[in-house]
Amino acid sequence: MAIESTLSVFLGRYQRRHPASRCIFVEDGGLRLPDRLERGDVHLALVVPDDRFRSKPLFPAHSVAVMSRRHPLSRRRALDVAELADKPLLLLNRTFGSREWFDSACSVARIRPRVLLEGAAPHTLVALAAMG
Repeated sequence: MAIESTLSVFLGRYQRRHPASRCIFVEDGGLRLPDRLERGDVHLALVVPDDRFRSKPLFPAHSVAVMSRRHPLSRRRALDVAELADKPLLLLNRTFGSREWFDSACSVARIRPRVLLEGAAPHTLVALAAMG
């Protein structure tokens, strides 16, 4: 989601300002990126804050819940994580930083999510959720 929602806007502007620059994208699980950044495999990463690096917040972190149009919560604009406590969930696996944020939110809300499936492909999880 970060590439689609954040980087796409930034990169268009960056390329116009710096036409001779070359950007190569690496999509990887967010929890592996800090090690890649430390090794120099990547020079910029969107990750959970890490004391090893200088960082700047780019945007507030929000998670997106994707569900079938028929789901009772589908008309809501925002959900509290506690409302998901008894719902079967399709979640990204623990190599994704967003999963770490979700698990932290569940911990704060003192809920244990009912995980139906953990996956590594966000688009697959979206497709499964859309099917109900």
